Amino acid sequence: MGGDQRRAVPSAGLSLHHLPTATAPTAPDPREPWTGEKEALATGAAAGKRAAAWIRALPPGDPWIVGALADAVEDAVTTLDPGDETALDPDARGGLSEATD
Repeated sequence: MGGDQRRAVPSAGLSLHHLPTATAPTAPDPREPWTGEKEALATGAAAGKRAAAWIRALPPGDPWIVGALADAVEDAVTTLDPGDETALDPDARGGLSEATD
């Protein structure tokens, strides 16, 4: 027996589709800030600072709550970066600083 010895297999109504070949990732288009973005981020940062101050003002108890948690809340909201999009880059920080991780 020589040559190609493949046999036809009934497809039961299914179609065979070839996947496109992999291509090198391309850099995303430069991000354009949306109207009002700067003001919205400033408002969010102010709210984060107020929330952190409220947490720090809680009665003494667990030092993690009035310390590290308050710091993380403030850092997370004041360092948001809409240009750091996790959905596009799995290594992105999702808009959070390294301190928040």
